[in-house]
Amino acid sequence: GERGALREWVRHVRMGNLFAKCLSGGHASPRNQAETLGVQGGGGSNRRALHDDIVNSIAATGQGCESVSGGEDGSLKVCSWDATNNSAPVVAEWKQPCAVNRLAAARVGAKELLYSGGRDGAVRVWRKGTSSAIHALSGHELAVNAVTACASQPERVFSGSRDWSVKVWDCDAATEVASTTISRNVVTFAKWIGTEGDLVVQASEDLTLRVWDVRSMSKPAETFAKCHNNVMTCCDASRDGNSLLTSSNGFDGAGCELRVWDRRKAGMLCDLVGHQQSVTCCAFVPFSSEAPSSAQIVVSGSQDATVRTWDTNSARCIDSVSVDIKHRLTSLVVCA
Repeated sequence: GERGALREWVRHVRMGNLFAKCLSGGHASPRNQAETLGVQGGGGSNRRALHDDIVNSIAATGQGCESVSGGEDGSLKVCSWDATNNSAPVVAEWKQPCAVNRLAAARVGAKELLYSGGRDGAVRVWRKGTSSAIHALSGHELAVNAVTACASQPERVFSGSRDWSVKVWDCDAATEVASTTISRNVVTFAKWIGTEGDLVVQASEDLTLRVWDVRSMSKPAETFAKCHNNVMTCCDASRDGNSLLTSSNGFDGAGCELRVWDRRKAGMLCDLVGHQQSVTCCAFVPFSSEAPSSAQIVVSGSQDATVRTWDTNSARCIDSVSVDIKHRLTSLVVCA
């Protein structure tokens, strides 16, 4: 969406009763078009002020269509989305002393935690009802570009930085549990695999996709080398954990692809081509109970100002939403 904006797309994918809601954020110029939030569904669009600068990251909190967004201005805001009333009231907000690069959230019962990776190298832990971060975890030497948490054990957090290191944290004790550094592993994104497992997938500027077992961090458990020709921007894991998704930088249609990887075969399943500029964000769409077991749908956002939906079985785009060309999409999350 616009600079400092969030936008909501509601799309129906005709596969059983599969339904997904996609939230995305981004930025554009000039600045006088900043500080707005957009809700778009059907044929209408409504906007209101939210962030004062670029929206760098969005994460679902696990409570319906509630999400947390983080901006270049250091602000974090939790919104409860209501497409029926075209509204998204802010239910919690904080400010950190640097840009928010990445966000994550995890919830078990009444225990709900939010996490932010900052430009200052710190991982911060947040809880609704508090006025500031409950922990600031220091250890990275450069900006934190990746943070992800275990859904069943929200105190376990994985982070990655431009300093080539990945770390595991115990947020209850506010301590570093494990750390590994690999030369040139400039981390760009990470995602916990499954809801109860011990595996994390991590993308890097060195074009390598790594899977880590957080119980033993001495070396990656799995490695996919030379995944793209250009820097990987985002990654995700399917709900069953068998498939991985990556996206990459590109220009004028070259290198602007998504790729799906099969962990069981240690190889690529399909190449999804159609975006015309860098693909900045991507995600698997969770299946509905009535969707075919073989169904695998992914969504992606790009600097070409489109959000696309893909069927990985046929490797084709089955839906595309265009945004005003001024807008560059930076982050995307699917709320089931």
